[in-house]
Amino acid sequence: MNELVQWINILSSLGILGLVGIAIKKMYAYLNEKSKARKMEHKNLHQADEHLKAATMALLHHEIYDNCSMFLNRGYITLGELNDLEFLYTGYKDLGGNSTGELLYYKCKNLSVREDSNIKKEDLEHG
Repeated sequence: MNELVQWINILSSLGILGLVGIAIKKMYAYLNEKSKARKMEHKNLHQADEHLKAATMALLHHEIYDNCSMFLNRGYITLGELNDLEFLYTGYKDLGGNSTGELLYYKCKNLSVREDSNIKKEDLEHG
């Protein structure tokens, strides 16, 4: 009788261990799928970030090109326009903008600078 109880305990333990093994396998599969999903999500976010970066750079390039064309055709730039152009160019350059924007930016920086009604030279020197 004692031997029968031992066999029942052994078989019972094996059943529990089997269930634990199955649970561990299922948990591993679940975690593996979660990891794959996170990697895919990270990849998608990275792609979206790259697309937004490219779109932002295109918009900045367009603004720089349009503004600089106007300033160069006019033959001068105002302090406010120069300040605005510097902000546009800094963002464009930080995103990895190419030499076209840089060329236009430096051409405009060499234009004669005029005060405008919004910004005077003194404002920039003291501000």
